[in-house]
Amino acid sequence: MKVKNRKVFNISWNNTTAKQVQIGMNFEFMPNELIVRSVNYDTNDNLALQIGSDIVKESVLCSFLGIRMMQELENHFSLGPNFPQNRTWLFQTQTPPSGTGVGVESTTATGIVSLMLEFIEH
Repeated sequence: MKVKNRKVFNISWNNTTAKQVQIGMNFEFMPNELIVRSVNYDTNDNLALQIGSDIVKESVLCSFLGIRMMQELENHFSLGPNFPQNRTWLFQTQTPPSGTGVGVESTTATGIVSLMLEFIEH
């Protein structure tokens, strides 16, 4: 598919002081795909984590194992035809579900979280 427009957002927050952040995003076009390009996590914690967000219907953008890591990703998400061009989105560090595999748990993890998100219009 031919790409008409693209926009990249680099998001970062200190997970020690805030387990979630709200980020305002404005687009000059109507994106129909989101690609999570990378996640970076700088910590001493050895925990499995995931990044949840209300920006996609799947709720989870990526998952990873902590301890000072940078992981390149190609996580693709389709965005609906009514994806808002201007909105504030929630991004949250979570502990993946354990046992039953249902729900998420709050995390005690500390460190700096960074994401690279690419929005594309085809």
